[in-house]
Amino acid sequence: MQSYADCNGMPDDECEMNLAAAHVETYTDKKLTCTLGYIDCNNSIDDGCEIFRFNDPNNCSECGHVCTGEGGNFCNYGACISANGCREGELRCGDQCLSLRDAHIVNCQANTLTCAKGYDNCNNDPADGCETNLMRTPNHCGSCGYTCGNNHLKEIACLNGECVTECPSGLTACGGMCIDAENLNVLSCENDQIVCRDGFGDCDHNPENGCEVNTMNDNLNCGGCADNGGKVCTTSTYLDNMCIEGKCRGYCSKECLTDESNNMFLKYCDESYNVMIQYCPSSTYFCGTINEETDCYHLCEKENGLFSVTYNDNKTVNSGMCLQAKDVFGHDRLGVYIESGFCLEDEHGNAYSFS
Repeated sequence: MQSYADCNGMPDDECEMNLAAAHVETYTDKKLTCTLGYIDCNNSIDDGCEIFRFNDPNNCSECGHVCTGEGGNFCNYGACISANGCREGELRCGDQCLSLRDAHIVNCQANTLTCAKGYDNCNNDPADGCETNLMRTPNHCGSCGYTCGNNHLKEIACLNGECVTECPSGLTACGGMCIDAENLNVLSCENDQIVCRDGFGDCDHNPENGCEVNTMNDNLNCGGCADNGGKVCTTSTYLDNMCIEGKCRGYCSKECLTDESNNMFLKYCDESYNVMIQYCPSSTYFCGTINEETDCYHLCEKENGLFSVTYNDNKTVNSGMCLQAKDVFGHDRLGVYIESGFCLEDEHGNAYSFS
């Protein structure tokens, strides 16, 4: 592991960077890789990775993300938190932290909400903020408690805070709302309930946004809404389940792992999404990633300045033609061309082949 690195590309002037003190994992070709929690925000190698992004209020989680808001926000484990304990974009109301956007609130004084225009707290519960959209809710149209269709009127929906007897052209009445069925994946409306097109679901039971979920690729509502027969695609140790064409299917990229005896093996998935394990053939192989390809690679030897590989037929190939390549550590290395690939040298001087 690197401890010091040349800091200016001039190795003879004794300018070196203490990687640990500068919170640098690696430094190669004037590019920093920071240790966990640190980032380089001033693009200067002089001070390495100078920002601890988990508590810096001017660079919270990422460079330039400044914590501002009610109470003078500060950065706590990479999240902006106000002095009253709420996150950035939230407002303290009683013992709750409410989202200014999702709860549609402007202010809260003495546990009493001031709602954004078009919304109100019709259930008198500050815990869910200003939950009612007065512009489209048929039981609270224009104001809390005003229901469209009362007094034997033929009002079918709430539109822009007013009860209407018909919806404008291009909109469909459903559930007391005028909805854009064509663009919300709605096939029809039956008994005031929207019917979704194939492959879509109304999983939040809100006709206002129609059939908002694509059940063909949604991991939380695969094949249908989770509360109506759909599946939640879960993960396991080696396998990530993904929703593919409405079914939970195993997905995994190639990955090098070790067993309890420190034997290296390659984990991958076959064409049927079954998890497969392949141990490297022998001690003359190792599992690694070269040129973004993860596989078992053949080891090779370095002797008298040249690289050599001995294959199963005891054939040895030597060459000294140097080529640029990436080693398993992600570093730029010089390798030599052989009959079936490259011989490369790692940071410890060990050789291996990309075959």
